[in-house]
Amino acid sequence: MSIDRNRWLRRDNLNSRGQPRGCLPKTAGQRDRESRSRPAYREKGERTQADRIRSSRAYQIFRAWFRKRHPVCLDPLGIHERMGTATDVDERHKLHLHHVIPLEVAPGLFRTESNCASLCASCHAEVERMERAGVPTADLFTGGYLDREPA
Repeated sequence: MSIDRNRWLRRDNLNSRGQPRGCLPKTAGQRDRESRSRPAYREKGERTQADRIRSSRAYQIFRAWFRKRHPVCLDPLGIHERMGTATDVDERHKLHLHHVIPLEVAPGLFRTESNCASLCASCHAEVERMERAGVPTADLFTGGYLDREPA
């Protein structure tokens, strides 16, 4: 007795490729974008020292402490000022902890307050995009709470 594969696929609401019905196969452009999202030096499953630091308990505790101490976006690009939006972030849009000198360059500075900045998701994405493009971003973080002495 042969099993009607299509019958089982229909029952699970899958198409003949095993994808949910209505899904189209990925285009070459989509596959290229996915392959570019992972840095070339990193193979699947390989973790860098920065990845290990970010997943450590000490880093999680420091990040929570830093978010409480600095509860607003630093707004290094002046986006909030130009748009007239608030720099404080509600519970749904958590602040990101940005390292001025990246963890990949100086892993020993991961818990140094003067090397960190609170950024909202949109500011953080823009700063990271600039860094990937090779634009120096350290100048964006002069002034504000990064240059003040701790209380």
